[in-house]
Amino acid sequence: PGVGGAVLLSADDSRAGFTAFKFATFPEFDGLFHSYVDWRDNAQGGLAGSGREGLAGSGSNVLTVEIDDSYLTQALDCAERVVRELIVAQAFELDDVELLVATASVPDFADGLATRLGASAGRIASLPTDLARAHTAAPAVALEAAGLAEAGTTLFVSVGAGITVAAAVYRG
Repeated sequence: PGVGGAVLLSADDSRAGFTAFKFATFPEFDGLFHSYVDWRDNAQGGLAGSGREGLAGSGSNVLTVEIDDSYLTQALDCAERVVRELIVAQAFELDDVELLVATASVPDFADGLATRLGASAGRIASLPTDLARAHTAAPAVALEAAGLAEAGTTLFVSVGAGITVAAAVYRG
């Protein structure tokens, strides 16, 4: 299913809100996760149910994502490194994080990162199983489920191809 999400941001002089960011790319792992789009002609000559059956050149774009078996481990290594650097730079402790919103295009990323960081399961914003691969919309979905408003300090961590890691601290 298609999933979308948005988080609105605005400037604020108080200490609340997003207070720190860290981004890093690890190009040595760029071959572990990649995708491409191919045009596929419809076998019946059209898109089923589209009213275009039998039309020449009918078909659809198909997204193929190829993820190496070692991607999850490398993504976790890179994410842990970035998070620990952010924590040192911002002079706070992992124990200060009340909510972890960790997303990647592979299942088990949030639990794996929480384990590496020593965060309890109760502090992880989990996605519903049917949305486990909803990478782009995952932060918005996780926030809806976990309740950002109740958390004092939230750590956002997202990992994608490249490997690229984005981490942010939100203070409520």
